[in-house]
Amino acid sequence: MFLTVLADTSGSDSGALVGMVIFFLCMGAYFAPAIVARDKRNFGSVLALNFFLGWTIVGWVVALSWALMKDSPAGVIQQTAAPHPMPSAFCSACGKYSQGGSKFCQNCGQPLVVTQGS
Repeated sequence: MFLTVLADTSGSDSGALVGMVIFFLCMGAYFAPAIVARDKRNFGSVLALNFFLGWTIVGWVVALSWALMKDSPAGVIQQTAAPHPMPSAFCSACGKYSQGGSKFCQNCGQPLVVTQGS
């Protein structure tokens, strides 16, 4: 039936139908790169390239090759909590704090008492 519609162009209605079919086939071929890339992350870029430069053979081929490229996995950034600082050590002999984890005072050398605080 389709061939008879294409072959019979005597009526004005069938000529318009043939013209519409040819138009939609050409638009489908023109936007083939965008159709291929419809489920990819770079769909908008492929569509823009295809729309603006698809009329050039080079732009259409570049858009098609870009659409056929495999999507790279989205970069996942995993944040880890900052390690809790070691509790500071208070020297009962001189009254100063030393670095956490120390066993002796950095100032006077006396044994330290570990406290939970700044």
